[in-house]
Order: sequence, then structure tokens, then C-alpha cells
Amino acid sequence: MKQVKPFLSFEEQIERLRAHGCNVEDSSFAQAFLSRVNYYRFSAYFLPFKGKNGEYKEGISFNSVSRIYEFDRKLRIILFAAVARVEVFLRTQFAHYHAEQYGPMGYISDTAFRAKGHDHTRFVKK
Repeated sequence: MKQVKPFLSFEEQIERLRAHGCNVEDSSFAQAFLSRVNYYRFSAYFLPFKGKNGEYKEGISFNSVSRIYEFDRKLRIILFAAVARVEVFLRTQFAHYHAEQYGPMGYISDTAFRAKGHDHTRFVKK
């Protein structure tokens, strides 16, 4: 059975990070950050900095890990935007090709699909 993680106030979250060896220079910044970013999500960014004993390696600071988190967040936004453009492009190409080959209502025709594994009647109903 999976262990249920306890509720921790933002102050307790900061203390837990400190107890593991994280240097929290600015408690106000840390509390504001943790109020926007889930503690357990953020704590995963500390994993590369954990020693075999479970404690963070010497010199790990909240600020440096929060900068890594922010870099990752911004990179994710850029990548998702690019993926969205590719997805729209591909859907456009598929729709254009299909309409060109089978007409604008080709998706209704069962001749536009391979019979194996395709339940056309169910597809049209949905």
C-alpha cells in the first residue's frame, strides 16, 4: 500500500527541506514559491542532488533548485507551443489529403477506411 503523505504547512515544507540539508536563504521567497508550486512536485527537482543517505548534497540551495524548476517550466511552454503547431499542421495535412481523395464528406463513407479493425457504423454514430 502506498504511503499517504502528510499535510505540511508552507513553513513545515521549508523546515523539511532544511532538515534534508537544503539551504533556504529567503524564507519569504520560498514560502511564496511553494504557495504556487506543489511541494511534492518541486521536491522531485531535488532528486539529482540527493546523496545515498537521502540528504541533499552540501551547498544545495532553494534558489538554485527553483531556478532549475523555472527553466524547466519555460522550456515546457516553448515545447508545448511547438508541438501544438506541429499537431495543427499534421491534422490539416491529413484532413486535406483525405478530403482530396474521398471528398469533403469522405469520413462518412466506409470505403475510405480499411475494414480490418475499423467499425465504421460505430465511428459514424460517435
